[in-house]
Amino acid sequence: MSSTVVRNTTIITPRDGRVDALAAHSMVFAGGRVTELGPAADFEKRVATGEFGEVIDGKSHLVIPGLVNTHHHLYQSLTRCLPAVQNANLFDWLLGLYEHWRNLDAAAINMAAKVSLCELLLHGCTTTSDHHYMLPRHTDACIDAVVSAADELGVRVHVCRGSMTLGQSGGGLPPDDCVETDADVMKDYERVLAEFHDAQPYAMQRIDLAPCSPFNVTRELLRDTVTFARERGVLLHTHLAETVEEEAFCIEKYGCRPVQYMADLGWVGPDVYLAHCVQLNDDEIALFAKTRTGVAHCPASNMRLGSGIALTRRLMDAGVRVGVAVDGSSSNDCGNLL
Repeated sequence: MSSTVVRNTTIITPRDGRVDALAAHSMVFAGGRVTELGPAADFEKRVATGEFGEVIDGKSHLVIPGLVNTHHHLYQSLTRCLPAVQNANLFDWLLGLYEHWRNLDAAAINMAAKVSLCELLLHGCTTTSDHHYMLPRHTDACIDAVVSAADELGVRVHVCRGSMTLGQSGGGLPPDDCVETDADVMKDYERVLAEFHDAQPYAMQRIDLAPCSPFNVTRELLRDTVTFARERGVLLHTHLAETVEEEAFCIEKYGCRPVQYMADLGWVGPDVYLAHCVQLNDDEIALFAKTRTGVAHCPASNMRLGSGIALTRRLMDAGVRVGVAVDGSSSNDCGNLL
């Protein structure tokens, strides 16, 4: 197997619970993983004899681990900085943007995904989750367009097959022409897992199942998605506890807070990661810690939309797994994890 060496560079790496800066080091990788790491002097003879298939001069550079973005909406680079929604909170922001998103097609999704992925790559991110839930039935919109974009750019991706099935006529937020039926979503789960999900170690693409949120999918879809995902061993993802408006919606419609509503449907556990989680109480934090439920923390988006500040210190102190995310391009100022 051909290998590559980055020679004589400075490597930033976590080791034994701390972050080390290793100056004048070289690193070898092959088959998608790092195979050797050590002082540059130890590799010079092997470099001179042509042992490595590719030699990259790392002088005056830093090598860092590829960053992992735990929540995004890649298609939203199409609608970044629209003046009409710059000062809106989440629900008004969504209502304003649905009018632009309701005619998304596969070509637009593919191009927008490339723009967002390139932005992530330029800032050191090599793995991202993409929560794609905007799939109008009257167009050819599909998550296949996201998979294709990630494959072309060489980005490792968890494509979340999102969905909205509760339109305005049913008491939900999105226009009715932006939603699917529960049956169509369940059928497409089968298709995308068969076509795109790769469960092997170091896989470049995986499929997660991701109904959008409590205010735009049915209770039945949330319940059935959990069962389906666990039968097939894939991850579950959604938005949760992002705003006080979501909390009020769930209390009025379901008689409980968002976390309780989702937990009752099985949406906690080590195979679940939830975006935002700004509006949590102590009991909910303890529940996430006990069940090993993950949280995708989106600080820039939460500030831009005025959603609040997530209790990340308390979450981490309680033992909750917390990842960082840039969120969608319509609610971040740049897709830069740093």
